[in-house]
Amino acid sequence: MMRSAFFICLLFCMTSHAQYFKHTYGWGPFNTAPSMCQTPDGGFAMLGSFSSTGSGQTDFVVIRTDSSGTFQWAHAYGSWGIESAACILTLPDSGFLLCGYSNSYSGNLGYDGLVVRLNATGDTLWQRSIGSTDWDFIHDAKLLDDGNYLLTGSTNSTSNGLSAGWLVVMDPTGNILRQKVLETNANIFLNSSSISATGFVLSAGSIQSTDSLIHQPIIIKTEFATLDTVLTFQLPDHPEGEFASIVGQSNGDIVACGYSITAGRTDQDQLIVSIDSSGIFQWKSGGLTTGEEYFNKVIRSGDTLYCVGSTNSYGGGKLDFQLNIYDPNGVRLEGPTFGDLQDEVGKDVLLTSNRRILLFGTTTTFGPGLQSMLLISTDSSFQTGGAFVIGVNEPTNRQEVNIFPNPTNGPLKVIHSNANSTKKINWKLISLDGRIVNQGNEWTVELNLDLSTVPNGVYLFFLEENGVQLRRKIVVQHD
Repeated sequence: MMRSAFFICLLFCMTSHAQYFKHTYGWGPFNTAPSMCQTPDGGFAMLGSFSSTGSGQTDFVVIRTDSSGTFQWAHAYGSWGIESAACILTLPDSGFLLCGYSNSYSGNLGYDGLVVRLNATGDTLWQRSIGSTDWDFIHDAKLLDDGNYLLTGSTNSTSNGLSAGWLVVMDPTGNILRQKVLETNANIFLNSSSISATGFVLSAGSIQSTDSLIHQPIIIKTEFATLDTVLTFQLPDHPEGEFASIVGQSNGDIVACGYSITAGRTDQDQLIVSIDSSGIFQWKSGGLTTGEEYFNKVIRSGDTLYCVGSTNSYGGGKLDFQLNIYDPNGVRLEGPTFGDLQDEVGKDVLLTSNRRILLFGTTTTFGPGLQSMLLISTDSSFQTGGAFVIGVNEPTNRQEVNIFPNPTNGPLKVIHSNANSTKKINWKLISLDGRIVNQGNEWTVELNLDLSTVPNGVYLFFLEENGVQLRRKIVVQHD
């Protein structure tokens, strides 16, 4: 189940203060970044899915760092099919719980929920593929006070053939203690759950009627002991959208975040909503802009709310990380953005004991692949460091290209692992607007290029040998 790996560190810009950093990490050409957690020693563990070059399938990957974001180890988990990662938890013994879904272990080639238990060094202790006769998905996990796990997702294993919310309580050895299919006469998709101050399960997602393609945000409150539904809530004006994350306040209020689409428009707007414990609407916030905005995660410190998502209305690039901080009444206190030339998508946020704010998601500007993990450490001043790029090579003998230094101020060396001097290698350097900046074909295993006259910027390097094409991002940065 576990695959070992080695790594390469490429320095882009060292930070001047260890508290502030902006690091990217990648395994293979394309990575997702749904979830992260802090470890007992102050370090971090990041969960994603990565695509294996040439296979078209995906696996879980966990990347472990110390408190400064310095790489320690990375392992992949999966089989022949698709493993889609959703959530990682740190456990009391310093191990980890991973969850998501997979079609590698289902007898009918459909999807089942996948739960993997690791020790502190990333070794697999057990894994469970859970579900029924149809497609089943796990999207979130929470560690309960009694040491058990609450898993949240959706299932199509219903009596009416519709999708339903799915709640599972699992013990530390992987046994299911109880579960509930929240079946209705509409499609229900649950993305996240949390436990309220009074011990109820709060779940958030979307609902879709059978006669419509539109998803609408929904909150469902259930009894903890039985998982029976006691409350459902939809916004009075029924906007199109969904809730991605939910949290309970200390006074019993419920806060969920996600996005909505106003009638007559097509762009997503950030949405955060508060209701009381009885389901009475309290307030909502977000905003109508001309761009694309959405929230992916909400947490609280005291009753101050921290929401992370993305926006292309503000900041310097296309999509940027956005961190919105709200008081208990929904008044936005701060709204900084973090990003660069291309897309940065914020997926997770956590607060550390030493008052750091950690933001996690994906970037297409920096990193060793086409899409890489991005971890930002900041504080209430919202300073960040430069990007420190860490590429974790795939642990197989697939075709691979090593390019360094990247970023470069001129010299660039390209080594293709499967190349040989009897095969011609064709290559191109292309700007992001599609211009061919340089190109050539060589009878060599190693290219030594001079980019000293190429302007600063991000470029795509294409290499073709034996009909197989590889591409990598190149950052040119002259001193």
